[in-house]
Amino acid sequence: MRGYAILLGAFIVVATLAHCGGSVEVITVSGSGGTSTGADTVLTGLPVACGNGHIDPGEDCDDGQANGKPGDPCGVMCKKTVPVKCGNGKIDPFEECDLGNKNGNDPNASCTLSCKKPKCGDGIIQGAECCDDGPNNGVNCKPDCTCPSQTTTTGAGGADMCGKIFAKVVSSQANPNMAGNGLPAVWSYKGILGIQGGKALCQDVGADHVCNYAEIAKADAKGELSGLPKNLSYWLHRTTNVPDPTLMAKPCASAADCAGADVCDPTTKLCSYKAGSGSRCNDWTYPGGKLAEAEWFQTFDPNAMFVSGGVHVGSLLFHFDADATFDGTFNHYCGDSSKVGCGGPCDIDLRAILCCFPTLC
Repeated sequence: MRGYAILLGAFIVVATLAHCGGSVEVITVSGSGGTSTGADTVLTGLPVACGNGHIDPGEDCDDGQANGKPGDPCGVMCKKTVPVKCGNGKIDPFEECDLGNKNGNDPNASCTLSCKKPKCGDGIIQGAECCDDGPNNGVNCKPDCTCPSQTTTTGAGGADMCGKIFAKVVSSQANPNMAGNGLPAVWSYKGILGIQGGKALCQDVGADHVCNYAEIAKADAKGELSGLPKNLSYWLHRTTNVPDPTLMAKPCASAADCAGADVCDPTTKLCSYKAGSGSRCNDWTYPGGKLAEAEWFQTFDPNAMFVSGGVHVGSLLFHFDADATFDGTFNHYCGDSSKVGCGGPCDIDLRAILCCFPTLC
């Protein structure tokens, strides 16, 4: 409860602000012509300092008197708002980018769902970032979105200073330091579900996070995966596009040049399988078998019987999902990993995960 006395001409307004319930109660108004006493309650949900032009605790933004006005990205409640036209494929006022239905918060997205270009501090780990805790950068994540353990990546004469990528295989969800038969598609550890549960598993064995496809391919190329147990298979957390193996590296200018659910990768300009939660069992939280799939991989043994449906990359055999959309329908499910472009089901197999050290390069 705070009291204020404000001199307005000949009037003195004595007011008490009661913040419980977000109300402002005017108790007494006195003037030279007499005194009027009463109560007038104005309902409001505004933070106490919203509108002062400074970002205070509990506020996302504060543009002062411009809050909530057309075109301003800060609302009347001092919360960020998404431009009305974000997602229409055109860069409108106050938007930095707009790729229509290609907007996303995935690590490989070039325009976020709020029509802003990815940047350190937006709370989304993208590009070369090792971490991004948004406004909390500087605590566990450095202000420049590098992990506290990261060091320089270039040595004398341009030597590779990236360090080791692959840390350890985790095959027991109950105890990550013990060997096991593998994890179910729904990851759960210490009460944490999904990809964050996988991250917690990895951190408890001295690693940093679950390896993604790009890291696995790079670690394999460096020879770090030569000792992977051949009796296990592994869940694949893919967050980047991969060339469609059935189209033999077909070049493209747009998705119209490709087939099925393929996209035209903006970097490689090849028809590609897109990344999405539909190929990751909704980021390892979906236990069923018909709404999502699970990409996976295994070591490639040229002396063993060839496993159909796999795509040979380096020393590994990947089972990619051609349609990674997850929208709660059966329209994007295949689940028969003996076919190229089909992942495995989310309700049957046990597979291990690969944990990686913090990304240095």
